[in-house]
Amino acid sequence: MKNKIFIYLFLLLIGNSLFSQTADNGNKYLYNGKYLNVSGGISTGLMRDMVTSPLFYTAAMTAIAIEYAAIGEKNTVNFNFTTLNGFYLASGVDDSYISNGHIFDFELAYYRNIQEYGHLNFPYYLGVSVGNYSALRINEALMNAGVAFDNFTDFDLNIKADWQFTRHEKKKKLFWLIPYTKKEKHFLISGKLGVPVYSLIYRPGYTNPGNSTLNSEMLLSGYEMSGKVFSGMNTDLSISRFLNNGNMIKFSYFWEYMTTGRMDISRLDTSRHMFLFTLVFKIK
Repeated sequence: MKNKIFIYLFLLLIGNSLFSQTADNGNKYLYNGKYLNVSGGISTGLMRDMVTSPLFYTAAMTAIAIEYAAIGEKNTVNFNFTTLNGFYLASGVDDSYISNGHIFDFELAYYRNIQEYGHLNFPYYLGVSVGNYSALRINEALMNAGVAFDNFTDFDLNIKADWQFTRHEKKKKLFWLIPYTKKEKHFLISGKLGVPVYSLIYRPGYTNPGNSTLNSEMLLSGYEMSGKVFSGMNTDLSISRFLNNGNMIKFSYFWEYMTTGRMDISRLDTSRHMFLFTLVFKIK
């Protein structure tokens, strides 16, 4: 009962903060300043890890993300933390396999607004980012290959664009009889494309001997560090609606593909589709 009361009070506080803050009339619809984003959603995708199994696993996970963004006239800095938790499911000829999955993803990004190449309401950004992706998968049915840990440290080049537009107030009639007014609303559409130019990859070697005993060294013994150029790609598309106080609500879709390379004997291929709903708070 106490937990339910706490959750109710927390949601009430978040909702009150989102809709009740005030903002200056001159800039409440301008995407500029400092923002705190709190997101929740779902994620799915495919994964095949040749260290543990040649089967393709389908992911079903919940996603939680927190992002801080400082957006200036020319420079933008973003810090994002995302965690996904759920399971991977694969079906063989006679059996099905389920693995528990946990993913932790950090990214620090810097963007430069090259405004001279874009329209005022359609700016372009070029940027660089460094990210760290960690994934832990546990499947006791695979015995000596039952635990796998992957870590990618990526150095990305990114391109991003924003489009801000307004749907003006209109007077209409429902069924040509009942008059009503569609209020003016302000929106922001954003898109990003990122390419990991170089990745440091830390994961099990082909035999994965550290998992055979499940001791304290299972994430170190038999693991290898390697580097790869152009290990994948990622995209991020979103649409946001400005509220009257300068805060926003946002819906976004994120896609990512990563691979250790087709010539890798312990090859890993993984893709991720993530759908998020975000509360965006303008904090300054």
